Amino acid sequence: MECLVREFKKSCLTMISVLLLLSGCGQEKPVRTATEKTTQNRLQEQEMHITYGDTICYHMDADAVDLNPLTSNDIYSEIIYRFIFNGLIGFDSNHKVIGDLAESWDISKDDLEVIFHLRQGVKWHDGTDFTASDVRFTYQKIMDPATMSKKLYNFVPVETIEVLDRSSIRVKYRFRFADRLKIWDVCIVPEHLYDNRDFSFSDHPVGTGPFRFIDWKPHEQILLEANPDFFKGRPFISRFLFKYIPDFTVAFQALRNSELDMMFLNADQYVKQADPEQFLKLYDIIRYTSYMTVLGYNMQKPVFKDRRVRLAVASAIDRESIVRDTFGGYGYVPARPFSPLYRKYDNEIRPLPFHSEYSRLLLKDAGWADTDGDGILERDGEKLRFQAIVVHGNDKRLLAAEQVKAYLAEVGIDMQLEFLELGAFMRRIYMKDFDALLTGMIMEDDPYLYLHSSQITDLSKGRMGMNLSSFSDPRMDDLLDRARQTVNEKERNSILSDFHMLFNDEQPATVLYVDETILAVSRRIRNISVASDGVFRELEKWYVPKEMQKYR
Repeated sequence: MECLVREFKKSCLTMISVLLLLSGCGQEKPVRTATEKTTQNRLQEQEMHITYGDTICYHMDADAVDLNPLTSNDIYSEIIYRFIFNGLIGFDSNHKVIGDLAESWDISKDDLEVIFHLRQGVKWHDGTDFTASDVRFTYQKIMDPATMSKKLYNFVPVETIEVLDRSSIRVKYRFRFADRLKIWDVCIVPEHLYDNRDFSFSDHPVGTGPFRFIDWKPHEQILLEANPDFFKGRPFISRFLFKYIPDFTVAFQALRNSELDMMFLNADQYVKQADPEQFLKLYDIIRYTSYMTVLGYNMQKPVFKDRRVRLAVASAIDRESIVRDTFGGYGYVPARPFSPLYRKYDNEIRPLPFHSEYSRLLLKDAGWADTDGDGILERDGEKLRFQAIVVHGNDKRLLAAEQVKAYLAEVGIDMQLEFLELGAFMRRIYMKDFDALLTGMIMEDDPYLYLHSSQITDLSKGRMGMNLSSFSDPRMDDLLDRARQTVNEKERNSILSDFHMLFNDEQPATVLYVDETILAVSRRIRNISVASDGVFRELEKWYVPKEMQKYR
């Protein structure tokens, strides 16, 4: 039977891959950066003088959880704390490393040492000088088990960190580390405020960034104001107000009434409700991709320890139809579980295709059968049933979850959905109190974070990891370790191709889709820098012409 399954799988994959290649379907589309009207064109059309002032109202469909950048684990918090803090490095619109708090750096010939030369004259929001000691302190807090930082995995390769003087710091690595610079986009936190104090500082975070924290009213709003001493120049926008509106219908009406300046739209709102004659007079549309949605399996649950079940679930879901029907085609089914933005990967490896008959064959081979005729498979008296937790509030993801549920029902799998607020969702994950989860993730360049066994959360050891599935495989660990220690890009890509093939064959999680983010931005806001993963760069350069300012 095992031989039959392998041969059937090979023939199905070969046939379907050829058809997909011929039709152009299923191929990973390039990341798109597009606007209905570019910022450059708008500036050419209306030459208005740059001035200070005004407030930008930004819609949040879920509240932030933790504004400490070393302990936070949710996307909503990260959006906000990136306004407040800086890393040593950043990325330009082409995803190349550029300096931020570090002005420059020197890399040793053996690639084992980096000396960062820091900007001088940088101030924390309370007026204290930023120094190299703050960088060392940040590293120490990340490595402290009591912090339970999700950033720890990035800094395990660091052997020592040495302050040379107030504006330079030497980092030595245990081995040649591919991301020896990139890990330093981590937000640096102030030693003088938190050296001997409680490190939970969400109530009033202090950074070096373009905006300062003012107020947080839970489940209502978060207010930031411009940092007049920002080292790249005082931002032109005076305030950023993050407004929490969980109901997308209510939020969209607020947008149409000009009560919001920025909001992420779903495809239905953009295509059917955003009247071109009126809506697009007030808002530009910016489209980009940066998040993937995955169905993750808790490998501690007996049902998901069987690889055949995981493959059957993946094969039963028509992901192309979800992108087409739920998102109006604004997205794609990715071939790999990591970002295509930073490096070129093997494009010959295709996504696992939709094939419900193959799914049924796998389940039959695993011993599952519908013996009582109720449409749900069972084995040894237990139904093939599991519960997937989903964060409440994201309309697009909720629609996709219902579609996944329907596809699985067709092959005899009963997936129940439980919708939770973000805080409860995160707690359930780290307590491992779930069967499966359907969630969005930032597309990382390095899949180590999500799939290496060292990244499995173990609260008894003070370890908070992002390997949410608790997947452990020595072969995958070896590939991810080797990829991290390989500086040569061609060699690293070859290792990651092997990893990708293993991921497809094991399915520790099923990558469902990458939906295209559709961001409505008020035409009042000028000089936004648009990249393939978002718009939140060079915030200090954004401005609203004085004639168009609404808030004083």
